[in-house]
Order: sequence, then structure tokens, then C-alpha cells
Amino acid sequence: MKKFSMFLAAVALVAFTAGVSNAEDCLFDSPAKAKGIKASMVRAVASCVGSVTYPGTNTTTSTGGTPGCTPPFFYSAYSFGPKGACSYSNKGKTEIPCSDGVEAECYNLTQSVKCKDIVDIDEVTPIDGAAATGWSLQSVTRPTVNDITAGVAITIFDFPVQSVFPCIKGCGKGKLKFKGDTNTLLAGLGLPPLGVCSSLAPQTIVVSDPDGNQFAVLGGGGTGS
Repeated sequence: MKKFSMFLAAVALVAFTAGVSNAEDCLFDSPAKAKGIKASMVRAVASCVGSVTYPGTNTTTSTGGTPGCTPPFFYSAYSFGPKGACSYSNKGKTEIPCSDGVEAECYNLTQSVKCKDIVDIDEVTPIDGAAATGWSLQSVTRPTVNDITAGVAITIFDFPVQSVFPCIKGCGKGKLKFKGDTNTLLAGLGLPPLGVCSSLAPQTIVVSDPDGNQFAVLGGGGTGS
């Protein structure tokens, strides 16, 4: 199995999984189906106002005179090539039996990221070798689960996860690829899988470069071509 590094608030996860029963109905409002997310990503750019880069606006749009900042400040020195793109997806499902090989059933969320034509800081050379290592997927998730012991639903405080892209097959030549799931994450921390009644709401999803700077975030856009 592919290895990836994860740094997580363990206290949150202990509360996240403790007392969760797979045999109970959900104790909170939840949709009948919410299979996951499939989305494109755009470059991460600094806020126009209130950031270190732009304490205030420095221009207005030609049409309408809307205040703005120019030039856009991208956190990462890396960039997309002519065919550059990143996409993110996650997909959750109830597993019967659970893929951990122990529990009768559980909820498992798989997430993946694919990027292509990312170029180095020279804005020409596709990332490869050292430039293709150290990239990461950073996320902040807000979980809601059954707390069967207390007989209530509970929303755990937002917790961060950092998953380092494994630079093996699918890495280099401008490409990045990552895939991981909650069962693997929790097992690595010695914790049981999630109960079948679980809701995971992503608050932040970011692809960061080897220097730890934000490179891409969820969004949509075009080049006009």
C-alpha cells in the first residue's frame, strides 16, 4: 500500500471515533445520498484587501470602477504550464464488511488529487526529481457523528490533515498523483474506522508546493481559448 504522511489532531480523532455505533440510526439530519465531491482547482491567490501583500486596493476595473489589486499575487512560485490542471475528488461509501478486516460495517471516505503540467519556478521546466517531491494535500474537515454513549449527535471541532504526495509511479514530468482513505488514516493512528452514520464536511482543500506555499484550491475558471 502506498505510504503517505499525515499529521492530525489526534485528540479530535479519538473523540471522532469513540462511542460511534454502526448499528444505530443517524441522530442528526443527513441527506439520503451524499456520495462525494468532484471538482477542478485553480491557483491560490492572496486576498486583495487585508493581506500583507495588499493592505489596500491599488486599482479599479475599467468597466464599473470596481476596486481591485494588481498584479495578482500567487502564493507559490510554481505555475501551470499551457495544459496545466489539478482536480480533486472524494467518494464515501458504507462498507459491509468494513475493509479494515475487523468491523462488520463502517463508513470509508477516499480522496484523490491529480495534477498535470506543473512547471518549476523558471516557468518552463515541468517539475521532476527534487521539484516533484514534498508536494502535499492539506485539508480541514468538520465531522459530525453519532455519540451513542451519550445518545446525541456531536460535531467535532475542525481538524487538519496533511498528506504528502508519494513521489512514485504517477509523479514527475509535471504530474502529481495522490490517493488515500479514512480507514488507512485511522488504522495508522491505532483507531477504529468511522461508524456508518458520519458526515464529513470539508472546509479547506489545498495543494501546497514543497516550500509549504499554497498552489491550488477548489474552483473553476478558463483561459479564454
